[in-house]
Amino acid sequence: MTLRTRRIALLAVGLVVAGLALNIVGVLRYPGGPLRDPSDDGPLWLDTRPSDQGSNTVGNSLPSDWAIAGRSYDFGLLTIHNPTNYSATLEVVTPLDPTPGLVVEAVYVRRSGAPPTSTGTLAFGPTGLNPDPATLQRDYVRLPATVEPSGDTHELDAQVLVVVRSASPGQFGFSALALDYRLGPFTFHAIEHVALAGCMGPLSADVTCPASE
Repeated sequence: MTLRTRRIALLAVGLVVAGLALNIVGVLRYPGGPLRDPSDDGPLWLDTRPSDQGSNTVGNSLPSDWAIAGRSYDFGLLTIHNPTNYSATLEVVTPLDPTPGLVVEAVYVRRSGAPPTSTGTLAFGPTGLNPDPATLQRDYVRLPATVEPSGDTHELDAQVLVVVRSASPGQFGFSALALDYRLGPFTFHAIEHVALAGCMGPLSADVTCPASE
């Protein structure tokens, strides 16, 4: 092996070590990983998917007596499947393309082993309705939260509840949710394609919300 070859090999090893170190401290997170969106199909758990696929969206196209600016709302469309044999730690959930004034008040994850609910997966609605405050305190934990292995089915997938608030009347929501999580010493960043498209009241004459598709 020539001197030049050895230098190149040492440089390559140094870059790999530096990359691993940056990943472990959370600066250079792997895009995707085992908790990525089920629609992603990139090799090596990469966070890629067909460009013509949109997000799974819920919301309301008209304001109602519960859709009032400044009030808290629960978004529970996100469930996380962990196909590995190891527990993951969900650190941060961040809305992508949030409308102006949208604030995340809290993120909860349903405890592993919590008793099943009659309503199943949550969707979208007023805070305190589903789950009610007693169930939230008993069966959910705030971030950072553990996501246990789910096995071969989705029955044990972790349910995530994102509590949001919009300060201004009109359209509100986000296009997807970004997950920052850790599996063992390594860190990951994945995009979950679930979206919120809501309408907050009270609407003035010059404020409207686009109709839901």
